[in-house]
This record gives sequence, structure tokens and C-alpha cells, in this order.
Amino acid sequence: MRLFLAVLLSLALAVTALPASMAVAQDQTQRPLEKGPASEPAEDPATPAWLQRTQDSLAEILAKQLVGDVPQADQDVEGANAPQDSHIQAEPDASASDADLPPMHRCDRLAGAPRDPYAVVRGVAFTAIDAAAAVPACEEAINAHPDALRFAFQLARALQAAERYEEAAQWYTAAADGGYPVAMNNLGTLYRFGRGVPQSDQDAFYWYSRAAHAKNPHGMANLGSLYRRGNGVPQDHAQAVRWYRQAADMGEPFAMRMLGQHYAYGLGVDTDAREAARWYRQAALAGDVAAMSDLAWFYSDGIGLPEDEGEAAHWYKTAGDLGSASAKRKLAWMILNGRGVPQDDEKAARLYLEAANAASPGAMAALAALYTEGRGVEKDPVAAAHWYRRSAEAGFGDGMAEFALLLDKGQGVEADPAAAADWAFQALRAGSYIAQARLQSGAGSEAFKDTLLKRLQAEGVVGDDVGDLATAIDLIVQRQQR
Repeated sequence: MRLFLAVLLSLALAVTALPASMAVAQDQTQRPLEKGPASEPAEDPATPAWLQRTQDSLAEILAKQLVGDVPQADQDVEGANAPQDSHIQAEPDASASDADLPPMHRCDRLAGAPRDPYAVVRGVAFTAIDAAAAVPACEEAINAHPDALRFAFQLARALQAAERYEEAAQWYTAAADGGYPVAMNNLGTLYRFGRGVPQSDQDAFYWYSRAAHAKNPHGMANLGSLYRRGNGVPQDHAQAVRWYRQAADMGEPFAMRMLGQHYAYGLGVDTDAREAARWYRQAALAGDVAAMSDLAWFYSDGIGLPEDEGEAAHWYKTAGDLGSASAKRKLAWMILNGRGVPQDDEKAARLYLEAANAASPGAMAALAALYTEGRGVEKDPVAAAHWYRRSAEAGFGDGMAEFALLLDKGQGVEADPAAAADWAFQALRAGSYIAQARLQSGAGSEAFKDTLLKRLQAEGVVGDDVGDLATAIDLIVQRQQR
């Protein structure tokens, strides 16, 4: 039966519903080490000194990759940032030899993938797909060429952009069963995140494996990620490195960055800062935005290459210009402190505001600190409280700590010692160093401190025999240092 009729029949039979206060002088942000995978070392006595000094920074990067939003269809499981003009020419699969037969159609321009080796145009990034225009155009194309795997894939891509996941899965399956490698990869991603199909790491592994063996670099990189984390397959860092390296050799920027992380941590390979820096640099030059920030961090701390804060600022700026809120925040800190760039309070404040508006909790807290001090902006207690609250509500531990103290004092916000104690408790639970330091120094009203101590006792954090908050905080800090 022809491809078009087969998919229409499968769609007709489908019955599943559609898934529906920070010190300005130092950049000591709270980093979510606990959110990383259990396989990543949190503190290893054998870890090299250079890695120990910067472990929090790498943990922040890992956490973003592993707990972030579901990536787009033709990106990697953990979100590669390939430039649109980076076109990898994979060796065509014989079973997909009809892919280049149909003439160019509007569907190609509206839904073609930038790095599909069978594409006849440069393609469009997934986030830039106009689903309202692409879906009917690709339906028209597949009606005219019912056996064209290219159009089946592009229709699936347009449907996914429209969040019509079940239909997208049906068309990806049709193209993948016909031997279209990038469709295999994208179908694997749907299974990985349970979009339009039941969530299944095993099925994701199956489709990523098929894509990888069909020489699709995304499939190779995604297969490496499953091995890295032990999803759908026993964890095997050596296998992860093997597949990342094959993808990197085909020009996949995300895989280059992941090789950098494996060399930085010594996962599946010997720890090698220079090799990590080399891979970060290759990934950054290939357009991977996260790798640009990694490379900036290595330059800033002199890890694996000569320390150069000017280069660090350059790469943070490049990443920030490409949309990284974290990179903007770090560049703002460098500008605020004159590190590698001319010192400029107002410019730093503007960058913090941009990053805060792009949902960076650390930037929100930093901006609040500037409003508290009147540095680069007019002093404004209400604005400071606003941004500390935003930071706290976004889960940033240091922001919680600072907002708690403002609530207790009624500075820029109505005083509420009980609510302040609740925010302080959450800050301590998040491991905020700012919370620990402020509370150890005796900050807060007696009502606030008494309420917080009782909360710590009620939650079993400290015993009922602990008589004051300072002692309770000392005990918490001592436990963390063991």
C-alpha cells in the first residue's frame, strides 16, 4: 500500500488523546549540584584541583542539559545549537534513495531540516517553523508525491511544531520505516520524552541506534547521551564517548561539547583539561552556544589553556548575543568588576536586566543587589524586593535568602516575619551559602529567628535540644562539610 494511504489509515485508527542578597563583588551563584545525574561525581577526592575549583560551574551546565525543556525535533536530546548553515552530508541509505526524486516544493522551504542530507534547500530551524503554513503545504506535497519520504518527514516536523504529536509520530514512523535516518532520530526523541507516543527509553534507544548506524550524526549523539545517563541501556561512559566521537567527526557541535565534558570529568576517558578545552573550542566555533560559555569559563579560570579574561568576555558576549541568559549574566559580572573588559556599572545593570527578563534567576538576584546599592541604577528598595522575589520564586537559593531578610525587615515590601522564615527555610534546603552566612551572623528579627528555628526542629533538621538559630545553622554547615 502506498505510504500516504498507509499513514492515513493508521491516523484514522489512532485513539490516544494528544499529550497535552547577592554580593556584587563576587559571582557566587547557587548552583544545583543535586539536580545532576547520580552518575556525575559531586565531590571526588581524586578529582584534579583545577576541576575541584570550578566544579559548581560544570554542575550548573550539566543540570541545565539534564532537566531542561524537551528539545526540538531535529535537535539532540540535550539541545544542540547547530547553526542553520552547518549542513552535514551523511552517506545516503539505499532504502531512502527516492528522497531526492520529488521536485522542490513549498514544503521544503517551510519545514525542511537544516541538516537533513536529503534536503533540497537550506531548511528552517524548528523554532522558526510557521506551522500554520507548513502543515498544509506539506500535506499538499505528500498528496502529490505519496511515496516521498522527504515530504513524510517534513510533514511530521511541521505537525510537531504545531504540537500535533500523535500525527507527527505517525509520519515520523512512516519515514523511519522507509529508511529515512533523520526521521529515525526524531522519532527516538518523541519516545524519549513521551510526545505522541508512550514514553520509552528502550524505544528511544532502538530508533537512535538505527539512526546512528545509518550515519545520522544526531542519532549518534543522542545514542551517546543514553549511554551517558544509562537510559534504556546500562550506563557506559566508554560507549558514550565512542558515539559522541563519531558524531563529532561528522561535524556535530553538541557531540563536540559533550566530549569536552567527558574529558573535563574523566568519564570514559582520562581526565584531560587541555583536551576538554580543545573540544569546547571546536564546538564553540561550530556554533554550539553552551560550548561558548564553557570555553569562556575555561579561559576565565585558565583551565586547559592560558588564562585570558578578555577571551572569556568575548565568548560570553558571543553566547549572550545568541540568546544565552546565563552568558549575559556572567558577562555582566565581568563588566561590573572590570574583569577583561572596561568597568561600567550602567552597562552591567543593562545586561543583568536583559538576562533577568530572559528568566535567569541569578541575574534577577544580581539586579536586585544593584537596586539595593544604587549601583548602575537609581537606588530603589521596591525594585530590589521585586527582583529578589522573582529570583526566589524561580527557585534560586540566594534570592530566597535575600528576599527572606527583606520580608523580615519590611524593606521594599510589607513586613511578614513568618513568611520570611518560610523563605529562609527553603533557602537553607536549597543549600544557599548566602542564607547560611547571613543567619550565622545573626541577621533577622527575634520573631523571624524563633519561627525559623522551630521550623527546622519540626522538620527534623535539628533536634529540639538546639537552643538558638546560630547553633542550628552551624550544625547544618558542619554536616555539609563532612
